[in-house]
Amino acid sequence: MRNRATTDDGVPEACVAGTGFQREPLPLGNSHLAPTGAAKSGALGAANQVVEAELNEVTSTWPLLSPDLRQAILAIVRAGQGG
Repeated sequence: MRNRATTDDGVPEACVAGTGFQREPLPLGNSHLAPTGAAKSGALGAANQVVEAELNEVTSTWPLLSPDLRQAILAIVRAGQGG
């Protein structure tokens, strides 16, 4: 038994276009999976704010450091880069 609200008439594609309900064909392989990368929430922005605050602290203090401390900090940074 069919529901009376259901008809054999299809809804034209133009009626739902742009609503986000249209289904697109999936590509071959796993490329239809969500790509890995940056967070799409505010998490990445918050992490960048912490890094920026730390870098601002280093750059504002840099002129006050002794040459020996500057060289030590640069050595640590360069060692972290593998160089």
